[in-house]
Amino acid sequence: SFAMGFRDGNAIDLSALREFSRAELLQLLDRLQGSKALVLDPALSGPINLIAEVSLLKEHGVEKTTMLKNEPLIVEQRQIMYLVRAKTSNMKTIADHIRHHLHTSNTKFEYFVCMVPQRTIMCEKTLEEEGVHGDITVADFNLDLIPLNEDVISMENADSLKECALLGDKTSLFYAAKGLMKMQLLYGAFPTIKGKGFAAKAVADMLEEMGNELGSDPVEVEPKFDELILIDREVDLITPMVTPLTYEGMIDDVFGISNGIAALPGTVLSSAQALYRAGGSTGPADRNVKVKVALNAGDACFMQIRDLRATLVGPVIARRQEFVKHVQEGSSAQMYQSSAAATVVNLKRELNLTDDEAHEWSKGLAQLNTDEEYRRAGLHAGIAKELSDTLADLTFGRRVEVERLILDGRMTQERALEYAEDLMYRQHDPFPKVLRLLCLISTCFDGIKNFDHYKRELLHVYGYEHMFALANLERIGLVKRSSESAAGLIAGVAAGMVGGVVG
Repeated sequence: SFAMGFRDGNAIDLSALREFSRAELLQLLDRLQGSKALVLDPALSGPINLIAEVSLLKEHGVEKTTMLKNEPLIVEQRQIMYLVRAKTSNMKTIADHIRHHLHTSNTKFEYFVCMVPQRTIMCEKTLEEEGVHGDITVADFNLDLIPLNEDVISMENADSLKECALLGDKTSLFYAAKGLMKMQLLYGAFPTIKGKGFAAKAVADMLEEMGNELGSDPVEVEPKFDELILIDREVDLITPMVTPLTYEGMIDDVFGISNGIAALPGTVLSSAQALYRAGGSTGPADRNVKVKVALNAGDACFMQIRDLRATLVGPVIARRQEFVKHVQEGSSAQMYQSSAAATVVNLKRELNLTDDEAHEWSKGLAQLNTDEEYRRAGLHAGIAKELSDTLADLTFGRRVEVERLILDGRMTQERALEYAEDLMYRQHDPFPKVLRLLCLISTCFDGIKNFDHYKRELLHVYGYEHMFALANLERIGLVKRSSESAAGLIAGVAAGMVGGVVG
């Protein structure tokens, strides 16, 4: 993912990047005239929704949209477009669909396979080996960088670290460089490029090479960015292993966020309506019923609290609710005619807002959609209430404490492993969270003592289907056996530091 900081506080308009991808998608759709069925790779469903609405797809002839599955494809449309990641497994599934149609249907289908971000030799070879390459038309869809928010762009490729570190496949780095090159064509060249890590250097080198291929002055647009900073994920493998404590981080950790959409339990809506009596439909109250909610720049309340510690968002949401109610009741009608400074003073005095809140919330006050803002404030109150249950859990608090002690160097490996083993046996946390803790311990202590014991116990408790996951983590060094020589070296360095201080 690419995060952007803005020196003057004004976000750069990323709509051009979205429009670029949308135009390319529509151009591909229009290559099949008339009605068609669209078969989507499930991994691309979210990204496609971010650049093109369902209504827009229908305008361009898409009468049915279905997900790619390893089962017979049943559609009435004669033209079928596949929009999939360039993976051999997807090619085999498509080949199965074609063979099934040849044996069971008299309809002559037309198959159009669009590979994201571009076709690969392995994929084309797989189609040839499956005997269906001559039955399809192949095209590329260069969907590389996707705007998730006004300051976040993502490739939405969850397998990039696995491909680079485990499989030795650096293709995703090439796609990252291509995406950044597209940004330079749209927003101007990066005046300065800085980086940290081998992958960062590889991307920077590719960018330089791509620029050289375009000529001495490839980008004529006035630069919108001051500099590009590339950071290799492998430079910091500790942060992803630690429990997030910010509001947005906890939503992702507890409920999950994908493509800027949070999958929240149905009880969140009922909690929100009970707290703020938002009115309207009560919504599903079943915790197992998932409600999808967009979390982006269109939600002013979320943008203010997303980076705050989750324990601190309650009072901020309450002040936001009071502010919206204040405007909704019309008591601030005179603010619209007053100066900006007077508006800020009035808000601070009447609602007890902080300076930052008063300045930020006074912007666009006259255009404020109070009903929507009131509903959003209620929604976040419901989410905060759900998260408060997690924050109040003693097991959660103890885990955060243990992680902090490990990072501060105030807990021995033996005590950390005892805690991890206790989590295993209690099965309070799911397998990924226990594995994250073991990765943290292994990284911070340069390996795990008696590793085979903990590996055996982990598989015994959670199931041997996780054996391959553990083996892959071992291969890339995220979990490993403790090296006695390394342990001795660390102890020696520590003793030397202490001796130096005492002396």
